[in-house]
Amino acid sequence: MFSCAPVDAPPGFAMARNSDVRGPFHWPGNGRPARLTQPAGDYVCEASTTRDAYAGTFFGLLNAFDLVGPDDPEVRALIRDDVLAMADFLLKYGWSYAHPHGEVAVPPFGDVYDNALTPIMVISPSYRLLLSLAAKHVAEVAGPPDEAVKWTAVWTEELATQTPSDAVAELVNDPTPQGGYFSWNLAHLVFSPLMRLTTPTERAGLRQTFSMVDRQTSDDVNAFFETVTYGMGGEPGRLAAAVEHLRQWRDYRARMDAGGTIDNTPRCATAGACVPADQWDVVVDTPAGEQRTTVPGTSSQQRSVEPLPVADRVPADFLWQRSPFTDLRGTIAPTHEDPGIDYLLPYWMLRYLTEVAPPALDPLPVWPGPRFSGS
Repeated sequence: MFSCAPVDAPPGFAMARNSDVRGPFHWPGNGRPARLTQPAGDYVCEASTTRDAYAGTFFGLLNAFDLVGPDDPEVRALIRDDVLAMADFLLKYGWSYAHPHGEVAVPPFGDVYDNALTPIMVISPSYRLLLSLAAKHVAEVAGPPDEAVKWTAVWTEELATQTPSDAVAELVNDPTPQGGYFSWNLAHLVFSPLMRLTTPTERAGLRQTFSMVDRQTSDDVNAFFETVTYGMGGEPGRLAAAVEHLRQWRDYRARMDAGGTIDNTPRCATAGACVPADQWDVVVDTPAGEQRTTVPGTSSQQRSVEPLPVADRVPADFLWQRSPFTDLRGTIAPTHEDPGIDYLLPYWMLRYLTEVAPPALDPLPVWPGPRFSGS
């Protein structure tokens, strides 16, 4: 499920039933200590789970399993059970998500997430690689042996069959500067554990695929992306950029805490600072140098040509998944309190990568193909 709440949850915590929120479903509990599980009872749950939820959940669970698990057997066992249960569920349905309502929606009255079976991982090879590797990893570390054998076989097959198609998928799905930026965040969440938990031989093809992503985002002034890629290749420049841009986040947060409107549209009065939101360049490196082809836009909405400074970006739930080009204006109430995970996540990752496990210097390959550019 995407999220759940007890049927008797108090106001502010309850979930009203709708086309996505179904139930009640009875949860019998699993006998674990109360600190590690929800109590038994009846719940209503949002059933429209997306790839986003899997990417963030598995990124967090795998890091907790490896960093906290060795010192907390209960946590390690719980994470192992959850990872195996979620991976088994998708594998059982052919890497599709089976919704509990069993209904079928036909466009234009619904989309793929409204149907009884959503091919959630069929169309995303990198997610299948992540889930099969995650299940293999937790079973190898914490057992049981038969699950380790099973998921080693699944991982081996997925790596052989899905790596080539994943390269095609990443190339086809590359979003232009004006849309789909959150998918870059998902790609970093997915490939971070894929790089960390594989052998050098297994990583070779994955690194080449991820280089397509990195080619598009490495100059986006994005502290989280820079942190993740520093962990992959150990390049000092990535580390320096991540630290610099994370420090700039504190000025961004100060503006959020002050409340009011953040407006970058006056920048567009400067020649060359803004272009139509749907305009972008295709950049190809050739022996004669960099060649640019501009795809002209017709939108009346403007976007910045260069990434906006971190401190000047509009309020967001997780800053690093929002386009640094397109969101020029935003408003936030001074009473709003943001959790600040966009600071805490790269901060603790950087602490770990610089103080506990500095990565070896092994720069990511450079994708030789075309890239989309905002400028």
